[in-house]
Amino acid sequence: MDRGPRIFTLDEANDLVPTLELEFGRVARVRAELQPLVSSLGGAEAVQPILQEGAEGPKERMDDVARLKHLAQELAATVERINGMGCLVKDLDLGLVDFYGLRNNETVFL
Repeated sequence: MDRGPRIFTLDEANDLVPTLELEFGRVARVRAELQPLVSSLGGAEAVQPILQEGAEGPKERMDDVARLKHLAQELAATVERINGMGCLVKDLDLGLVDFYGLRNNETVFL
């Protein structure tokens, strides 16, 4: 049975901020390593089949392809951890999340 989204009070949302800062720091580090790796492998269009369709990638760059896959999995796992806290990731660059709250018995974003 789906219980719906986690509802936060303002204090509960604020209490998560230090944890979210750590998680978004991890996102920033992973993305900083991913960006030049993606470029060196030919850009987003070249790595998309590797990450989404299981393509092998260039044989001479298998170490880089393995690192790409690892970093992409790490990024996805971090976003899943954040979402698992009950937050909704809205912007990875800004570290923006939404929290569900209640106002006048209506579900709203805090």
